[in-house]
This record gives sequence, C-alpha cells and structure tokens, in this order.
Amino acid sequence: MIYLSQVKKQIAERMFGLDPVIDLLLVALTMEGHVLLEGNPGLGKTELVKVLTQSLGFEFTGEKSRWRRIQFTPDLMPADITGTEMPDGSGTLKFREGPIFCSFLLADEINRSPPKTQAAMLESMAEKQVTVLGKPRSLRIPVRSADRPNDKDLVYPFMVIATQNPIEHEGTYELPEAQLDRFMFKIRMPFPNRDNLDLIVDKVKNSEGNRAAQVADGTANAVKAAQDLADVSDNARRRDIDALVKEHILNIVLTSNGQLQGHEEAAAGVQQGLGPRAAIFLDRAIRGYRVLYPDATDVQALASVLLPVLRHRLRMKMEDFESFSASAEVQADTLDEQIRDFAKAAAPDTGNYGREFVDALLKAPS
Repeated sequence: MIYLSQVKKQIAERMFGLDPVIDLLLVALTMEGHVLLEGNPGLGKTELVKVLTQSLGFEFTGEKSRWRRIQFTPDLMPADITGTEMPDGSGTLKFREGPIFCSFLLADEINRSPPKTQAAMLESMAEKQVTVLGKPRSLRIPVRSADRPNDKDLVYPFMVIATQNPIEHEGTYELPEAQLDRFMFKIRMPFPNRDNLDLIVDKVKNSEGNRAAQVADGTANAVKAAQDLADVSDNARRRDIDALVKEHILNIVLTSNGQLQGHEEAAAGVQQGLGPRAAIFLDRAIRGYRVLYPDATDVQALASVLLPVLRHRLRMKMEDFESFSASAEVQADTLDEQIRDFAKAAAPDTGNYGREFVDALLKAPS
C-alpha cells in the first residue's frame, strides 16, 4: 500500500543498506508482532527504531514521544519498566507510568536483566498489558481526537523491538523459550558494506529543525498514522493464503515434531520441534509481506520470511562442528542453512511447487 511504501522510502533515505530489515519491521508492525534484533553494538539499532517511529508519523503526540529506549542491566527491576504508584505530594498514591507505556519500545540488550524483569516484558508482549501491584493496566492506548469521533476504538500500536549482542554472553540471562516464542521475527543486523559505511559517516541531520516541525503537528500526524496502519492491518488479515503454501507451513511444523510420514529423514535433524505459534506467525508474515509487496507470490513471501520466523524457534542438531570451536556468526550461518534445507524437504510434492520454492529461496534475503 502507498502508506507503507512511503514509510519505507523515508526510512531508507536515512538508514542505509537495511532494506530487508526495514521490510521485516514493517511486516511485523502490520501484523502486531514483536522483533528481536541480533547484532554487534554500533550498527544503528537505536537510530533505526527512532527513524521508524518518525517515518510512520508516531514520534510525537503533542510533546510526548511515542518511542522509548530501555537499557537492560542486571539491576533493572520490573517497576523500572512498568512504573509504580508514587506519592503525589497530597498524601495519596498516584500511578506513574514506566517507559513501557509507548508505541515503540527499544529493549536494548534484553538478555542482560534477570528472569523476574524479563517476565514483566513477557506479559506486555503477550497480553499488551502490565500488572502493577496486582492491578492490570492496558498498553492499548486509545487515540484521542475530537475531529475523528468515529475512531473511538482506534488505539496506538505497541511494538517491542529487542536487541541482543550475539558475541557477549558473560553477565547475561538467556531468554526462556516462552519469551523467544513471543517474537514474530529474529533479525540479524548486517554490517554495512563500504558504500553504505561511507554514507553513514558523511550523514548530516538537521534534527532540531525536524523536531520543531514534528512537535507542532505531531498529534494530527499520529491520529492519521494510527488510522492508516489500522487500514493496512485489516487489508492484510483479509488476504487468503495459497493452498499449497498453507500446506507447506503445516508440513514444516508437523515434520519438525516427527508427525509427517515420509519425512523421517528431515525430522531426524531436528533437536526441538516447532509449536503452533510458528505456523501462525508464518501465515501472518506472508500476509503482511504481500501487503508490502503486492506483486510477490505467496511462495516468494514464504521464502522471504522463513528464516526470521524460524531461526529462534527451530532447534537443529549441529553435529558438523563443536560449538565452542566456531564463531557465533558461523553458527548462525549454519543454522540458517539447515533451516532452508529443512524447509525444502518439507515442501509439498505437488507439481512444480518444490522447484518454485527453491528458486524463491535463492532470491530471498538472508
């Protein structure tokens, strides 16, 4: 749709060489998903979230920014994220919102905080609410606009974009499977090539002038953006998935659990199978991708979203090398290749579908 195309163009003008990452962020946003970004420090993850918010039209509602960044540390407590009740100076307690009450939350190095704090994030991602002192508080913040009374049920989006450093493991707490499964995508942030690195170094922004303009009309922009995004999401959910692609999705999940006859060899390479949410997110991701790329086929869409949906869910046996002797990047590349091979093996044996899927994989971003 025109809205998403315009947003993507604006982001790409300021974030160089990240088109596949931008695509997946917009797909996840369209389908109300969350994203886990994995990459070394300094690759522009924070700037990417800020530019995404600005380009969508959500950066400001009046003077309030709709994006927040939380630096996760070992001493971070749940109340530091959710907020808590505080004295208001008159002898009563008043709830003070934490940074999680926003539209776009960058959870930086989410695996550096202990499980108790991670659990607060799990509730927000799964239920779009937080519980503070036994009282649930919704993160579905309604859009307020006197000029658009028909939008009384319209809410601002809520999206968590979390980051992990793939190299450092000391002083970290591995995310539990339940929380990993809440992320629609796990995206590997690429290192910029020479041309893009040159553009990044030379990039100059007039941020103060842009900020003043956005504050002036931010509320109007945010209301329109919320409606545009709701329209895009509705359009994506109404789309039908090709029958063979849907069969392929089911084959992937069933084969990973050893429940599909004739695919025992592929199942033997799986250490831990997929749950139903993998099928749900593959289906949703295809719908969102087709909205972003209307001319793409469902097979091409599946090939493009396969790795980010499965790389944090599907556990494959990696017997070719000892894990301690290979770098994190080599392990990640090997896992991606194993997932591709597994998906090929699970493809329906109907007509030219298998060949079409292999061709689409060759052209899909890694």
